[in-house]
Amino acid sequence: MTKIKMLNIQVFSYLVTAGEINFITQEQASELDEEYRYGHSANKPISTYMDNMIAIHGEEEALTRAYKKVAIHFKDKWTRLYNAYV
Repeated sequence: MTKIKMLNIQVFSYLVTAGEINFITQEQASELDEEYRYGHSANKPISTYMDNMIAIHGEEEALTRAYKKVAIHFKDKWTRLYNAYV
């Protein structure tokens, strides 16, 4: 099964570029992408959902779809956390 470190995950960079989050810079987003990919979850297998998405749509499209879902699920939470700390 595919491991997270094998994918070109750039979820935070995508969210900044798409204007979904505006409280970090692109440079910070790149750092978070790398930390997530190699530190937090590197050796975890991807979910069955993502495995199927990659098989159907290819890695780039599957990841873009996943990034959009992350924005839907976590954007408000992350924004509230940021506002609470700042």
